[in-house]
Amino acid sequence: MSVKPARPEARPGPALAVLIEPAPYMVAMTAALAARWPTDLTVRYVSAAATQNWADAPPETVLPARRLSALVSLWREIRSTRPKVIFVAGWAHVPVLAAIVLGKLSGARIIALSDTWISPARAVRAVLKRRILEMIDGFCPAGQRAADYLRDQGVPPEKIVPGRMSSDTAAIARHVRTLGPDGRQKMRARLGIAADAPVLMFLGRLAPEKGLDLLLDAFAQLNAAQARLIVAGDGPLGETLAKAAARDPRILWRGRLEGAALRDHLAAADCLVLPSRAEPFGLVIGEALAAGCGVVASGACGAVPDLLGGREAGLIVPPGDAGALHAALARVCADPYLRARMRADTPAAIAGWSSAGWASQLYTLAERVTHDAPETTREATAAPAPNRKAKRA
Repeated sequence: MSVKPARPEARPGPALAVLIEPAPYMVAMTAALAARWPTDLTVRYVSAAATQNWADAPPETVLPARRLSALVSLWREIRSTRPKVIFVAGWAHVPVLAAIVLGKLSGARIIALSDTWISPARAVRAVLKRRILEMIDGFCPAGQRAADYLRDQGVPPEKIVPGRMSSDTAAIARHVRTLGPDGRQKMRARLGIAADAPVLMFLGRLAPEKGLDLLLDAFAQLNAAQARLIVAGDGPLGETLAKAAARDPRILWRGRLEGAALRDHLAAADCLVLPSRAEPFGLVIGEALAAGCGVVASGACGAVPDLLGGREAGLIVPPGDAGALHAALARVCADPYLRARMRADTPAAIAGWSSAGWASQLYTLAERVTHDAPETTREATAAPAPNRKAKRA
C-alpha cells in the first residue's frame, strides 16, 4: 500500500522496542532505526537466546528471565522513558503482550513487527488474539503473506505496511565485492572445491522442520561426482549432519558460521537450498541473494512470493516433495548456464531489501501513527522524560 508522506510536525518522540532476541538481523535493523530516530530509542529483548545463543546483546538490554521481574522491569521502563512509540515483535510472548497493554495505558502508539502467516489459534484463543490486534496502531509484517494474514484477521488495510524484513544484506554484498571478481574461485580453492563444480549450500537451524532429511536424500541420489553440499548451522540435528558428511565426502560440514566466515562460504556457493516444511519467512534467502547465490526453496517459505516469485534467481518446489527437490537440484548441478542465470538475477531480486530500508519503513509508519494519535491526558500532563542517550543492542 502507499504511505502518505507525514506532515512536518509528525516527528515521533522517545521510543521503546520490545523484541524477542538479539538475532543479527534485529541488531542491524535497530541500529539503522536508532541512527535516524530523532530522540531516544531504547531496545529490550525478552531473551538472549530464545532460539539459539547470540553474543551481540549487552546484558542490560535483556529483560529478567523471571516473568514477574520482566513485567516489573518493563513497567518501570515505560514510566521512566515515557515512549510515544513502542515497537513489539509479534504478540505471542507474555512480556510483549505486557508491553502492548502497558503502552496503551500510558498513551503510547504500538507498532507490531511480525512474520506470522499461518495461525493455529482456534475458539477462545482466536478471539483473544483479535482483541490484541485491535490494540495495535500499525503493523509492519514481513512481506505479502504476513500482510494477507493480518487482513484475514480483520486488521484494517490502512494499518498495514508490508515490510521488507531483512538481514544486513548491504554488508554481505560489500563483503563479496571486496573479494574481487575472482573471489568465488579463491574461496573455492581455499575450501578444496574445483572451480567449475556445482556447489549447493544449506544455512540455518538444523531442525526437522527445515527438511534436511529431504535435502540429504535428494543430494545422495544426484549423479554428480563433482557436486558439493556445504552445510552450516547448529541445532538438534547437528550430529545427523556430521554423520552424513562422514559417509559422503561431497558434503562439507561446517557447523555454525557467522560474520566473515559465513559470507565467504556464501560467496563460494552457486545455490542456497532451503527445503523447509514450515518457514515463517526465511531471511537466509535474502542473505544468499545478496551474496550472488541462486536459491532453491520450498513454497512453505514466507519470503518466496516477495523475493523469488517470477524470478530466474530461484526455483520453487512444493514443501515435502522429495522428488521435486531432487529434480530441481539435478537441474542446477547439470546446467552451468542455469547457475549463471540465477546468479545474474540476484541483484534485481534483492533490490530494496536491506536493514536500512526496513528501518526506514518502520520510521515512516511511526511518523504516521504518532501524527494520527489523539491528544491524551498523559501527553498533556506528563513531565518531560529524562534526557537519555539512545541505546541499542
